[in-house]
Amino acid sequence: MNKVDNTTPFNSNNYDDNIKITQPFYQDFYTETADIIKTITPSPNNWLDTGCGTGKMIEVASKDFINTNFHISDPSKEMIKIAKEKLQQKNIKHTIIGNHKTKDIPDNYNNKFNVVTAILSHHYLNKIEREKSFNRCYNLLDNKGVFINFEIIKPTSETTTKISIERWKNAQVKMGKTEDQATKHLSRYGKEYYPITLNEHISLLKQTGFNIIDIFWLSHMQAGFYAIKEPN
Repeated sequence: MNKVDNTTPFNSNNYDDNIKITQPFYQDFYTETADIIKTITPSPNNWLDTGCGTGKMIEVASKDFINTNFHISDPSKEMIKIAKEKLQQKNIKHTIIGNHKTKDIPDNYNNKFNVVTAILSHHYLNKIEREKSFNRCYNLLDNKGVFINFEIIKPTSETTTKISIERWKNAQVKMGKTEDQATKHLSRYGKEYYPITLNEHISLLKQTGFNIIDIFWLSHMQAGFYAIKEPN
């Protein structure tokens, strides 16, 4: 599958339409993220969405967090352009940090954010880049800040991986893809994105410095984690 203008398999200008028929329960990733944030920190002052894509997370969150200052960053210039246009059209105030990978967000933002979200972005990273990105998110958060990471995850064995991939393929076909399209998309697993298991994910968050960690969403091969930064 050819690369386009970002790390996903879809061009930025048709990402929203394609992702809806690729990820089961896609809309719920955002509504459930907003809900867990509402429970942990009901009135965050500053919220960063890294790997923001087309701005979906901020679009959803703005309905409940009307006094929050939203910030966005994404390594793709085209994604940032679309996110900016979408949020401006909906009169959602936001600040663009820039075209950065998570690990490269400038140091002057350290300890600034009450919330950092990364939705379907970090599973494209290798082990070293993922570790650097998690560390960056930790440093960007203020004390008591919460990090939400939504990723494709790795099942526990080769057999369960085959079962999970087949189930995900069937879900994509039900949502409107042809079987060939679904098979082609899932052939990227382990080649263009690099999932880790639930336990590996939690271990890495602990290694990063978070000591309050849990899973708040699990469906097919997608999982949502929250981690809270406690003061030393």
